[in-house]
This record gives sequence, structure tokens and C-alpha cells, in this order.
Amino acid sequence: MIVPLSAVWLAAHALYRVQGFASRTFQTGGRALHLYERSGHGRAPPALLIHGLGGNAYSFLPLLRTLVRESRRVVAVELPGHGRSPLAGEPATLAECGEAVAAALVELGEPAVLIGNSLGGAIGLYTAALLPDRVAGFVGLNPAGAPLVGADRRAVVDAFRGGDVAAARELVGRLYHRPPKASWLVARGLAEHWASRPVQKLVEELRLADQPGIPAETVARIVGPVLILWGEHDRILPASSVDWFRAALRPDSVEMVPGAGHLPQLEQSRLVAARVARFLRELPSLSRK
Repeated sequence: MIVPLSAVWLAAHALYRVQGFASRTFQTGGRALHLYERSGHGRAPPALLIHGLGGNAYSFLPLLRTLVRESRRVVAVELPGHGRSPLAGEPATLAECGEAVAAALVELGEPAVLIGNSLGGAIGLYTAALLPDRVAGFVGLNPAGAPLVGADRRAVVDAFRGGDVAAARELVGRLYHRPPKASWLVARGLAEHWASRPVQKLVEELRLADQPGIPAETVARIVGPVLILWGEHDRILPASSVDWFRAALRPDSVEMVPGAGHLPQLEQSRLVAARVARFLRELPSLSRK
């Protein structure tokens, strides 16, 4: 390990704080959930950010200035056992992660726009369907939630196996269309992180069975506007996910992001930020104060 991964996370924490975000935790269902939050300057509803499997709030750093400009409030959630959310007892299940996000949404006290990447996208979709009165809109950045079966599911499980540098480099190569040149500096730390108990607890749920996708009747409950931005070079989730989202939502709800893999908000941050800003500005006027 040439650069400790903890140093990267500490730098990300500092960047949130420099941009005026408060850092706090709150208790929900026996879990301690960490949040970054600050008031914004815009008229759009609050934005609630949900990262992916093994990630943290770091992945949304490129969007913060845009969101602060457009929204009344910006909140980035770190799933139980991820980021600065402490691990107490057994790691959280997928269902418990979803419950924690729902609790953070309820605590906001007004309808919010959910913005989720990967696993965070699937959690956001479920939350939008189950709590429609509290969700003003949803933006998915290469969201999970479409069927993940057979070889596609096994490939995701294998990608997140962690444990050695080779596995870490392989996963970085699949997360990005063009991996950061300096990623090798933290490869050992990433390998250990992805092999950690909180990450592997969620991977284990994928390992046990195929994932049929969010039921159509559940997706049908979503009443707010939906936008899916899909990095066209995703090598984590199967390309069939795009067709599934177009069928389950509306064909025009899905837009492709060129030059990006599974993390479009990092690889094409300007394009994604501009499109999210337009989405927020175009929300129905009833969502505004």
C-alpha cells in the first residue's frame, strides 16, 4: 500500500467540510448513519445522495456545487458500515440499508429528490416507490435494480471479492471506462476495503441467489419524475439493464452518458452535473416553496 486509503477518505471529508457541509450521525433502527448536509441556494427540493456498494459520499463530490446552487438543501448519506457510518455489531443487510435511507428521507421533513448510483440507485427507486409522498423526483446514475441473474450476477459477485491487489485493480478497471492513473497507489487499501465485513455482507446476498429486479408493480408506484443517466461503457451491470429501465419506466427516462463507465458522475462530471441541474429546474412547480 503506497497511499493509505484512509488518507483519501480524510481528504474527501475535508472537501465536504470546506464546502460548508456539516458532518453528523443519527440513530435509526439500531444503526448509526452518517450524513453530510448543508443548506443550498436554489429553489429545487432537497437532494438526497445515495452511494453504491462499497462506496461512500466521496463519489458525489463533483456534483456538490451544482446541487448547492440548484437545491434548498443537500444531504449525502453514507450507508451503514460505509464511509463514516460506524459498524456496530453485525453488518447491515440490503433491507437495513434501505430502511436507513428511508429514515434519512423522513428526517428531512419535506419531499426530496433522490440521486443514487449503483446500489444506491436501487435503494432510491424502492424508496421512491414505497414513499411516493416524500419523493419529488429520482435520478439514477447507472442504478442497480434491473434483473441480475446467472453469469451477470456471478460476474458482479466475483468483481467485488476483494482481498488482493489483482482483484482491486480488476474492479477499478470495470468501474471506470478510463481508470484513474493513480489508482494503483491505493490498490492494496481498496482490496482490503472491498473484502471488509460490511461490503461482503451485501455481496453475500447477491451470491446466494439471482436477483429478479424490482417488481413492475413496485416501479409503477413511482409518481415523481425519473431520470436514468447510464454510462455507456458500464462493465459492472449488464447492458440489458438499460432496456429493462426503458420498459419499466419510460423510454425517454433513460439517457446514455458517453465516455463513462459505472460511475458517470466521476468520469463525466460536467455533463452529469448539467443534466441533473436541468432536471431539478424542470421539476413541477408544486415541488417548490
